[in-house]
Amino acid sequence: MKSKIVLVLLSLMSAGVQAGVIKGKIKDAQTGEEIIGASVIVKEDPGKGTVTGLDGSFNLSVNRDKYTLVCSYVGYKKYEVSVAADKKEIVIPLKSDDVALDEVVVVASNPGRTEAGARGIERQAMNVVNVMSAKAIELSPDITVANVIQRMSGVTIERNSSGEGQYAILRGMDKRYNYTLVNGVKIPSPDNKNRFVPLDIFPSEMLDRLEVTKSLTANMEGDGIGGAVNLIMKDAPSERQFTVNLSTGYNAMYFDRDFQSFNHGAIVKKSPYEQMGMPEDSRVTMDNFTTDNLRMKWNKPLPDLTAGLSYGDRFFNNLNSAAF
Repeated sequence: MKSKIVLVLLSLMSAGVQAGVIKGKIKDAQTGEEIIGASVIVKEDPGKGTVTGLDGSFNLSVNRDKYTLVCSYVGYKKYEVSVAADKKEIVIPLKSDDVALDEVVVVASNPGRTEAGARGIERQAMNVVNVMSAKAIELSPDITVANVIQRMSGVTIERNSSGEGQYAILRGMDKRYNYTLVNGVKIPSPDNKNRFVPLDIFPSEMLDRLEVTKSLTANMEGDGIGGAVNLIMKDAPSERQFTVNLSTGYNAMYFDRDFQSFNHGAIVKKSPYEQMGMPEDSRVTMDNFTTDNLRMKWNKPLPDLTAGLSYGDRFFNNLNSAAF
């Protein structure tokens, strides 16, 4: 008799705690759009939970008469709802967790100053671009941009009468097909007869990086068929900076040969009337002039020496900046 009573009680208890399946959907409270990947956890049993599928739905097995579901998702407020065991389907709305910001501060740095930053610009460019960083320019002995650009692939230079680089030739095309910019802005040529810009007028130590585009883009004019040279100049630093550069070198064309030069010190800058106080009605002869300045002398050229000094800082509570 006692055994029968125990069996009845056990059967009643098992019926009261039998497992149930709750189905539901999690949606955006404002738009009604299903939320994918939201977390659903039973508060009374934290080890039991699931995530919503591609349609925002979830299935969860529970062993309680009454329980609380805790729903959460990134960017939404946490939501708790009490559910009875007899309820088989539920829709849970999540409200977005909007945060009001007083201000947004965006801090950016120029990545082209280092080799890693220059390579990153090349990888992210939509067209063919070669970049030379400020670090690479500092290591080179070149004084002007015209000499720096000759170290880039696919670029040759046209030299002036003294042998120094002057104009860039991109992909073998003439210099008149080159597009020259400073910080992305096209600059006019100092020559009133030509549109191309000589690059020997820009010191190399003024550059933050040098960009050479070897393909024509829609924003270029007709003189950009060969390509474009973009000179990115240095900006004032965000904090106090003091930089000293010193470099020297010797041109290989000076080896095993001498060069002629004039005696500039023998040049007389005053006329015989001013030099000797002669009256204006007196005659001037060849003896009143010297020819020492016309005599040639042979000597070895001196090595190249380049020095640079720059100082940058911010003033007036970081409102203004300057670099010298």
